[in-house]
Amino acid sequence: MDFTGKLLTQLTIIVLTATLLLSASTSQQKETEHIACHDCLSNNPSCKDICHGKYCYKAEFIADGVTTIKRGCLNQTDDGFPVRGCDEAPSDLPGSDVKATERMCICQSDRCNNAAHLSFTSVVLGLSALSRFLSALW
Repeated sequence: MDFTGKLLTQLTIIVLTATLLLSASTSQQKETEHIACHDCLSNNPSCKDICHGKYCYKAEFIADGVTTIKRGCLNQTDDGFPVRGCDEAPSDLPGSDVKATERMCICQSDRCNNAAHLSFTSVVLGLSALSRFLSALW
């Protein structure tokens, strides 16, 4: 594995570890407040494991044509982070020319972090943004 590949692997592990730390549950919340979410990595195509939390998430790290996905539960989010939506940001890999993208989607219904639901949400958000852009031109 070359330097860029090792760096990409290390950064993917860092992003996934940070995501896991954010998803640590608080024991003070009632179980009835939690929803069921898919809980798996992208290398698990069946994604049948379930966790319970206040929110479900799907985190994607895309670099050099490789996408790593983690699905799971959150009990809190950062202020200003869109719930029932996705946030995407470019990410530079230190010491490399590889450009990366980080995308995080959060939703609030049972098992809403499956692939079909969040892809549909992304399409709707994209069409909405395109519509606003086109209406601004006219």
